[in-house]
Amino acid sequence: MIVTDHEHRTRPGTTIRRVMQAILAVFGLGCFGLATMADRAGGHTPIAQQAAGAGIESLTAAATATERASRIPNSSAPVGGSTSAGWIVNCPYSHTLADDPIVFPNMPGMSHSHDFLGSTDTNAASTDGSMRGAPTTCGLKTDTAGYWVPTLSNDGAVIHPVDKQPGLNGATSSQNIYYRNPIGLSVQPIPAGLRMVSGNSKATGVADNPHLGHDIWWGCSDNSISAKLVAPPASCPEGIITVHIHFPDCWNGISLDSPDHQSHVAWSSSGRCPATHPVHIAEVTIRLEWVVGPTTGAISLASGPTYTIHGDFWNTWDQAALDNLTATCVNAGKDCGKFR
Repeated sequence: MIVTDHEHRTRPGTTIRRVMQAILAVFGLGCFGLATMADRAGGHTPIAQQAAGAGIESLTAAATATERASRIPNSSAPVGGSTSAGWIVNCPYSHTLADDPIVFPNMPGMSHSHDFLGSTDTNAASTDGSMRGAPTTCGLKTDTAGYWVPTLSNDGAVIHPVDKQPGLNGATSSQNIYYRNPIGLSVQPIPAGLRMVSGNSKATGVADNPHLGHDIWWGCSDNSISAKLVAPPASCPEGIITVHIHFPDCWNGISLDSPDHQSHVAWSSSGRCPATHPVHIAEVTIRLEWVVGPTTGAISLASGPTYTIHGDFWNTWDQAALDNLTATCVNAGKDCGKFR
């Protein structure tokens, strides 16, 4: 079932840029570049290279990715329509394991604990095929991707991001994945098999997780706090805290992973992808909710303090379905609502 949900994020300058694009279009100048390229990449401390697995080199040389990159233009065209172009998928909690198939492939129990959503097969031994062939918790059954975050505790008690948990004032929790286009330009489909990590599980302070408070933040389920917090709020009207984890929206066009699981992707800046990562892809956001009650207790993560918040994404979608949604929603400038 699809329902409308207009929650989204607009990057700084996006609204002004879209107005300028519209003005320029009237005079036939809509293709002029309105911003310079800049790279916002960084923020994740490299993990030991052997943990990334021996497959990195073969991934970077993958013929399909190289062939795809050879067909991708270096610039994107403006798209019209809704500023919420894209879609949302409700993906309830699936399971918990001390595994991380991106950072520690084929090494069960080597990671801190993670809570997994999406494909029910996600574990240390997962492959693209095993995840794509498994059932999914997501409302859109072609979304067999894997999404995971460190397990959260409140006053020492583990709390999982379970769907439809009752909070206060009749509110219930909801776990959602957003696919959006925050800069209003056409995108390429996220390539099959792409893996990436957003955030820094090894951070020793807020400064070590530089996207915290910008592209990754804590808040309340009712969005009553407009600020993008670097730590969970002390209380929320509905008794439900949230986290937003945005992933980079620019890709180098070649590598499906990298030794630090971040260098092959980058963040757009001022509406443009950097020259090193010229392929603009849809922005993935994990938005999770935990019911903690009227007063938030001492929140911690399996990775450490709350400033170690991070998320992992492995694209094992039914690729034809993902390509179609990218074309008919994101690049058509259409808000396709929420699948649940």
